[in-house]
Amino acid sequence: MSLSRQEISRRLFDLIERDPILPDTPPTEPDGNLWPTGDPMYRAPTIRRLLAHFPHLDKAQAQQIRDLLHGTLKPTTFETVKAYAARCYSPPPEHDLILEALNEIIEGHGTEPIGVEGVRIDRYFGNTAAVYVNTGDTYSATIVYDTEQDRFELSTWGDYYELLCRRHRVRDAA
Repeated sequence: MSLSRQEISRRLFDLIERDPILPDTPPTEPDGNLWPTGDPMYRAPTIRRLLAHFPHLDKAQAQQIRDLLHGTLKPTTFETVKAYAARCYSPPPEHDLILEALNEIIEGHGTEPIGVEGVRIDRYFGNTAAVYVNTGDTYSATIVYDTEQDRFELSTWGDYYELLCRRHRVRDAA
């Protein structure tokens, strides 16, 4: 049985609409812009999904993660973020502040870049295709910031590394 592209799209859309795991769409800022990614299709992980991947968190911490990713909680409310920003010569970009706040919430070991050799993202990031909160293991859950797509993902850094290698058609990232 062969399905048309329209039928496949309709079935996928119906499946997505019924999936209780998918969260609601992000709120908009007063100026109407979506924050932080600007992507109208951006969906932060649900509280249930965050608690499944980070069992040491409580519901309030999972909600803080969602609020940070939706932009309703400013990262500068965290003391470690204030200290980090104070150490910087220039004001750090918002995604760096968010990653620092996420690091505090999930009790990570700092943030780390994932570079792709031979690929230049832009002047700021160079070959850094993603930045993640180090949770201590290659395949333990973390939050990854994709510098090319300007979005946060719940993944493992090992899986994301493999995705970047496929995306850029390289055998090994830097």
